Amino acid sequence: KWVAIAPKPFAFLSMIGSIWIIKSIYTKRRDMGVYQRILLGLSTWDIMMSCAVFMGTWPIPKGSPGIFMASGTDATCSAQGFFIQMSVGTALYNAMLSVYYVLVINLGWKEYQVKRVEPILHLVPAGFSFASAVAVAAMDQYANSILWCFITPANNSLRMGVFYGPIWAALATATISMVAICGSHILQERKTRKYMASSRVSRQESMVSQPESSGSAQRRRSSTTQSSSQKVVSQAVFYVLSFYLTWIFPSWTRVSQMVHGSTPFFSIALFTIFCPCQGLFNCMVYFRPRVIKYRERHPEVNILQAIHRSVICNAQRTDNASSRISNVKRNSNGSTVQRGGSTITNESAV
Repeated sequence: KWVAIAPKPFAFLSMIGSIWIIKSIYTKRRDMGVYQRILLGLSTWDIMMSCAVFMGTWPIPKGSPGIFMASGTDATCSAQGFFIQMSVGTALYNAMLSVYYVLVINLGWKEYQVKRVEPILHLVPAGFSFASAVAVAAMDQYANSILWCFITPANNSLRMGVFYGPIWAALATATISMVAICGSHILQERKTRKYMASSRVSRQESMVSQPESSGSAQRRRSSTTQSSSQKVVSQAVFYVLSFYLTWIFPSWTRVSQMVHGSTPFFSIALFTIFCPCQGLFNCMVYFRPRVIKYRERHPEVNILQAIHRSVICNAQRTDNASSRISNVKRNSNGSTVQRGGSTITNESAV
């Protein structure tokens, strides 16, 4: 009963989180860049996965022995298995998000440069997940897998080839990317501290004291750049952590089955809790900068008030602003309408 019921509330929360991300991006669609489009793809694939996981044992053919709430047919079982196989795209989209951060942080690519490779960042997860799901369906390999319908347990090599193998490759890609990003950030911080230290020495040796020197201005610019870079790196690391939390327990369960031939119950329990939570974790990471910024401006509020005011109320204000802009456009008889200063153009803005 646990494995049949436990995933449902977490899958529902994941769907809400992914839908909220899509809604937030859509309301600011005129400012949409590569980063936002990758998150749109990730959230879309997560919704498909969360819906399939939410169904749980319902699509399993009715009368299957030992399966609680099995109410489906062979057709519903194959449909659920198809969309769960599609969920490999969420892991691959996480890997592509890590690659995006490497291109921007480590290589210093501008938006127009990243756009040149953007089709690849979508083609890899979307293309592979869809092609593999169709291929497994064509081989008629979807069957009862206790938790839900998936690739038949009798075909371990197929599971490894089209599901766990790509997921582990995505985890490795995300890990390597984060090591590269954090290493680059540490080196940059050392260079910045060394520069600031040498600037202080030069200032002490100077015979002339000015209220505003070019050296102090450079130090402030360097400090601001360092702070912005640190925020971007932190955001990238949190996305990888949410990726790990989602897939580490399914991987643990699979390895345990391969090594010992069975899986302890607590491993399956953690699997059913964390595996459906990708959208919820991504939502927390996506809105994290906005909440932090709001609390910096309003230190008197607690975290729940900050979340409500900066995420929920702010989204409503953005919707109202978008509606007003649309009305102005309709009344302008074709004239060009520029974005006003009240329009929110940054995901971390409040």
